Amino acid sequence: MEDRGARHRALRKVGRLNEMMESRFGLRIDFATARLQHLAEVCRLYDERRAMILDQLGEAQALASPDYSKAVLVSEAIRLFLREIAPRRSKRNRK
Repeated sequence: MEDRGARHRALRKVGRLNEMMESRFGLRIDFATARLQHLAEVCRLYDERRAMILDQLGEAQALASPDYSKAVLVSEAIRLFLREIAPRRSKRNRK
């Protein structure tokens, strides 16, 4: 189970990315109600799209492509959100 406080903190962090995506591409991700499995699947799809664009256009042209920018913003926003709400690992003493 996830912590409500962690979800709230994550929403604040991805808020700026969400605003940027909405202003540039008219796309807004509703993190507040989205299921985690769905977000992970969307992230995977946009990562695949990102790699495909990079392979087709090459690095120089991909960086100028609005489709590539959209794929990067969406996948990074979701990845940031998922990383923020993930359970923290406890530190172990190595001996």
